[in-house]
Amino acid sequence: MAPRPSWRGYLKLSLVTCPVAMLPATSEAEKVRFHTLNRATGSRVHARYVDAETGKPVDDEDQVKGYEREDGEYVMLSRVVLYHRERAVLLEPRDKGMVLWTLRYGDEVRDEAEYFKGIKGKPGPKDKKALASLIAEHTRRWSPSLATDPVEQSLRSMIEAKQKRPRRSTKKPEGAKGGNVIDLMAVLKKSLQGGLPQRR
Repeated sequence: MAPRPSWRGYLKLSLVTCPVAMLPATSEAEKVRFHTLNRATGSRVHARYVDAETGKPVDDEDQVKGYEREDGEYVMLSRVVLYHRERAVLLEPRDKGMVLWTLRYGDEVRDEAEYFKGIKGKPGPKDKKALASLIAEHTRRWSPSLATDPVEQSLRSMIEAKQKRPRRSTKKPEGAKGGNVIDLMAVLKKSLQGGLPQRR
């Protein structure tokens, strides 16, 4: 099933305008997803927002966004709209369409100097040659099969193994008695009929 376009609009190139549709290149539909359950009943648990002071649930219409100030107070906004925000993109032609890459603004990208400041010295010619040889040895043409998620595969294996196990029944079969459980009603009846049974 083809995904639905996440955006429809027009691309204007000088005097030429053409309609375009933007579709997501990735999908999370095949990922293993879990629900939070009540261990005792097996029913799903629903999350709700509660007031931090009163502990009472807050309805959807009463929830607003807030920006915390330095004095601990909040500036409340009744609505935050991000759909019309201008974004920097890169267009790349591919086959019969185009690929749109969303770019980051400068203030969103961390300074690399903080991460590489502990690295000292420069590699020599021999090190560069050895590194180039190592990269060439392990370079292969890209294929989606090269990038598999080992965690996803492990989760699916665990789920399949649990599905094959027979379910434990919580109901006792009729007429079954526990090993060390004493039937108090039977003991009382016997005591009324002629005394308790003697212990051996």
